[in-house]
Amino acid sequence: MSIETEKEEYKKFTGPWVQTSCNSDGIENPNEAYGLAPSVTFNENTFLVASTEGTILIKGTFSLNTNTTPKEINWTDTYGHDAGKTFPAIYEISESTLSFCAANENMCRPQAFEPRIGHTIRIFTRQ
Repeated sequence: MSIETEKEEYKKFTGPWVQTSCNSDGIENPNEAYGLAPSVTFNENTFLVASTEGTILIKGTFSLNTNTTPKEINWTDTYGHDAGKTFPAIYEISESTLSFCAANENMCRPQAFEPRIGHTIRIFTRQ
């Protein structure tokens, strides 16, 4: 991927997104089950997850690989419950929707958006 193409891909993430769906370990977890619909804000290669009240839940960095199908992303949490952990994932992004499927730390990267034990699928819409 050229540097310009890479920059364009990171720009697609920029700004605030709100979670609309989450499936963890094959179980659908409606936002109401946690009393929140978390939002994530991206800036360059960093992200910040916050509750609806504005409490910061997670901070971290991410890296992309668009030379694969599906496209790959690595999430590294730097603040929060999983600080120091990296989660291999795949993603799809459009102008208004971001979807990713992440494996638990030390698991193989998912190859498809399939609900399974050890995988979390999250869907966000742009705010």
